[in-house]
Amino acid sequence: MDKRTAERMQVLVVGFGVASTLGVYGVSGLDACRSTAIGAVLALINWLLLRFLVGLVVSSSMRSKPLLAFMVLLKMGALMGLIAYCVASDWVQPIPFVVGLSSLVVGLLLGSVLYIARTAAGSER
Repeated sequence: MDKRTAERMQVLVVGFGVASTLGVYGVSGLDACRSTAIGAVLALINWLLLRFLVGLVVSSSMRSKPLLAFMVLLKMGALMGLIAYCVASDWVQPIPFVVGLSSLVVGLLLGSVLYIARTAAGSER
């Protein structure tokens, strides 16, 4: 997968985050919309941090596998802690928040399917 495909996936993640936020606003109102938007922003931050870490590995500026594993664990731990704090403090509504977080999964899945379809169509020519 090249940089252009990763950027396209980022656009899909943002697009699904915006679409889910607007959809939740239409169905459940402003409080649920805010929770969905916060989840979508966290999903995007998670994606950007993952791209940054993968970029370090690909560019060979990080050669230490234990350091990479530690950084990935640190990122995931911080994300889980932030999610737990948001939900436990009643700062967000849990279900709309998870809808926003799921924009990462939906965007990456659709981006992967489009990438596979594009490469398969290109190899048939």
